Amino acid sequence: MSAAEIQYPDIAPGIVPGKKYRFTVKSAQEAVEIIRERMGSKARVLEVNQVGGQGLSRFISSPKLEIIAMVPNEALPGPEAQEPEAPQATPPQSTQPGASAANAQPQTPPVPEEAPQQPVRRSGPEALNAYRSAARRETLDQELRGAPEHNQGRGLLTVLGRLGFDSALLSVFESREDWGRISQLPLRRGLLEFTSLLRDVFMARTDAPLSGRIVFLGSPGSGKTTALCKRITQDVIFAQEQPRVVKLENEQPNASDALHTFCEVMGVNFRREPVTSSDLQNNQGRLYLDTPGITINDAESWQEMARRLDHLNVRTRVVVVNAAYDPELIKDQLAEARHYGATHWVLSHLDEVRSPARLWRPLLGSELSPFFVTHSQSVLDAIREDVFACLLERTFPPALLEQP
Repeated sequence: MSAAEIQYPDIAPGIVPGKKYRFTVKSAQEAVEIIRERMGSKARVLEVNQVGGQGLSRFISSPKLEIIAMVPNEALPGPEAQEPEAPQATPPQSTQPGASAANAQPQTPPVPEEAPQQPVRRSGPEALNAYRSAARRETLDQELRGAPEHNQGRGLLTVLGRLGFDSALLSVFESREDWGRISQLPLRRGLLEFTSLLRDVFMARTDAPLSGRIVFLGSPGSGKTTALCKRITQDVIFAQEQPRVVKLENEQPNASDALHTFCEVMGVNFRREPVTSSDLQNNQGRLYLDTPGITINDAESWQEMARRLDHLNVRTRVVVVNAAYDPELIKDQLAEARHYGATHWVLSHLDEVRSPARLWRPLLGSELSPFFVTHSQSVLDAIREDVFACLLERTFPPALLEQP
C-alpha cells in the first residue's frame, strides 16, 4: 500500500493528491456525490462555473456545472501551477500518470465533441452557491443519519440558523406557546415539528383561483418569459392542452422573436398587439399574456399595466421573482405587485440560490398564492407545482424528510 493510499484511504485509484481535476455534472447535488465518491472527504472545490450550450441549444438543454476540485497535498508547494485535468468524451489514451483519474465521472454523459460547451463565467458565483448549498445539506444529512436519536449534540435553533433561516422568522416561531416543547425534543423530531409549523403557515392562505386569462409580470432579469415558456411546455406536453399567447407592449419595446419562435415550435397560437376580441375568448383554450419587464420603482408603468389588464379582464396576474435576489427585494417585489393587482407568484432560478432557507420569510409573509417554481434556463424542463414540497426538499437534508 502506497503512502498516498494510507494518508488518503477514501480516494479512488488514480486520483493524485495536489492535482486539479475537472468534472462536468448536471447538478450541484451530483457534484457533491461524485467528488466525495471519487476524491474523498478531504477534497476541496476550487472553482465552479455554469456551462451553457451555444445558440438556441442553451434554451433546449439543461445547463451543467463545471467543477474544478483537488485533494490537497501539504507536501506540495501549491496547486496553482498545475492545470486541471478535464474529462474526455472517450476514455483517455494518455499514459501520463494520473490521466485515468481525469475521467472521474462515470455516471455523467460526456460532452459531444461536435458541440463543445463554454463556461458562462458570469454564472460562476451562482453555481458555486448552489454547490455550497448542496454540500451544507449533505453534511447535515450525514450528521442526522449518524447521530443517536436521544442526543444529537446541538440545539434546534442552532441547526435552523446553520441551514440559513432568517433570525426574524425564527423569532416569530419562538413566540409560539408550543415552542418550548418543540425545542426540547430530540433534534430530528424537533426539525420534523418545525417543518409541520412551516406547512401550517404556508397552507393557511386561501389560494386565488386561476382564470382563463393569465398574465406574467416581472422586472427585467426575473425570468418572466422563460417561466411562461415552461408553463406552455407543461400545458402542451404534459397536460395535452392547447394554450394561446398574446404579447403586450404597454408603450415599451417588448422583443418577441424568441417567444414567437418557441410558440411556433410548440404549435401554440401567438398574437401581438393589437388583438381582437376573438383573440381573448376563453372558449379557445387558456390565454397567456407576456409583458415587457417593469422595474419595481417604475410606478407609472405598473399603474398603466394594471389599467390595461383591467380593461382586458385579466384576473390572474402572476409576478415572477428571481429567487437569487436579496430576500428583502423579493419581499418588496411581492408587496408592490400585490398593490397593482397581482394574485400569484412564480419563483425562478431556484437552482442558483445558496441558502433556500432564506426564501421562507418573504414567501410566508406574502398574501399572494404560489403558482409554480422553476430551476433552470431550459424552457423544456418541467416546472414544480408542488411548491411547498419543492422548497422543503431544497431546504432540509434528505435524512430529515425520510420516514423514520
